[in-house]
Amino acid sequence: MKKEEGARIIMKKFPVEIDTSGSFFSFFLFAPLSLRTLWALWLILSSTLL
Repeated sequence: MKKEEGARIIMKKFPVEIDTSGSFFSFFLFAPLSLRTLWALWLILSSTLL
């Protein structure tokens, strides 16, 4: 599946209003896969260290 198609499906499932809930959610949805995995790893590491 292409990224554009995935984004369209996500936007159909989740209304655009969700984007106003915070930049974190929109970043997590539309960030590249590599950035998203790095972000997830950082969150896991920081939560376990703290």
